[in-house]
Amino acid sequence: GIEEELHPEGYHVIICQTHEDEKREIENINTLLNAQVDGILMSISNVTKENELVIKRVISKSVPLIFFDRKLNLDGVSSVTINDFEGGYAATKHLIEEGCTKIAHLAGDQSLEIYKNRFKGYKQALVDNGLKFNEKYVLRTKSNVDAGINAAKTLLQLDTPPDAIFSSSDFAGLGAIQEVKEQGFKIPNDFCVVGFGNEPFTKFMELSISSVDQSPMEMGKMAAKVFLEQINNADNLKIEKKVVLVPELLTRKSSNRQNK
Repeated sequence: GIEEELHPEGYHVIICQTHEDEKREIENINTLLNAQVDGILMSISNVTKENELVIKRVISKSVPLIFFDRKLNLDGVSSVTINDFEGGYAATKHLIEEGCTKIAHLAGDQSLEIYKNRFKGYKQALVDNGLKFNEKYVLRTKSNVDAGINAAKTLLQLDTPPDAIFSSSDFAGLGAIQEVKEQGFKIPNDFCVVGFGNEPFTKFMELSISSVDQSPMEMGKMAAKVFLEQINNADNLKIEKKVVLVPELLTRKSSNRQNK
């Protein structure tokens, strides 16, 4: 999305990965600044700190900095995100409407705002629909398949196991589905699962996975547009834009019960 928007304007996109590594993130940003890039569009790692000197260095050099998806709340820095609270709320409400009453949540890294807000949406949907919040049903997990498998094992060993999972990550959700099926439950009749991210594999599997779409293409395009506004008008560097996109819940086989 970023490249589609910027290439026609004569800009080339350099991609750097942090792999959630603070040292690598700092090296990447310093390298980009030393190369005198025109701007930096960034989705922060789970170790990025608001007082990070390298972030302050970007701001002090008046290089346009735009956060997308994962952001820090910094004065004068623009961001493009989706409404993670709304996404978490919609996913949980859907599970309730499908007849699930004991809904667990694979919560992700709570130091990141996106996962914190998805958790808040989950919790609020329970409250609004008269279901009791159960701390035992909430597990902090990494966003990978193994984490989902292990989380599902833990949840299914509870005295009163859940009948559904809302996972803040599609990958963890996929792992949970594998373990739930392994233990003999039928999905979605016995157990429902909804993920988050709408990763490509979710719709192509035989048991397609319900997921909240993050609109990555739209997010990228919008982040690029904010950059162009700032770079084309020096005064816009001082303008702080907070763009929040509306998430879309895509319901598929993993949570759509045919015989409600």
